[in-house]
Amino acid sequence: MKNQGVVSALLFFVCSGFLLIAGCSRWHDDQYGAFLDKKYEKAVSYFTKKLDLDANQKVLLRNAANQLKDLEQSFYGPPTIRDEMYDQLAGASIDQTKMNSIIKEKVSTFDQKSSLIVERVTAFQQSLSPEQREKFVYILKKFDRKTRHYRWRLGL
Repeated sequence: MKNQGVVSALLFFVCSGFLLIAGCSRWHDDQYGAFLDKKYEKAVSYFTKKLDLDANQKVLLRNAANQLKDLEQSFYGPPTIRDEMYDQLAGASIDQTKMNSIIKEKVSTFDQKSSLIVERVTAFQQSLSPEQREKFVYILKKFDRKTRHYRWRLGL
């Protein structure tokens, strides 16, 4: 009887280990794009439901979310600074001009898109009633507290 319990526990741990390893595959760029689409669509539908947004407000929120998604894809998309850093560290020497150019490219992309994002978020914020604004900020702060422990890994 005791032996059967040990075998069952061992089988459980082996199966769960295989499932864990199978689920931890590296994401490809197309998978990341699909993940971002789902993430932002889920956020839009969540805020639409929680804030009781009308059709115009939903369009404004979707416009702001699309700009944020585009920025995230361009900032974290290939070539990433991290991937280039790994390639440079693996080589015989580090090409500082190449590293600096990639960093400048990412920063300039952020600078170009940030004003449009602020414009879209401002349009959405102005369409909200005071009660909706208060609830919106409450939800954002709640989400911020909930996900704070994840962001340290991203350096945010």
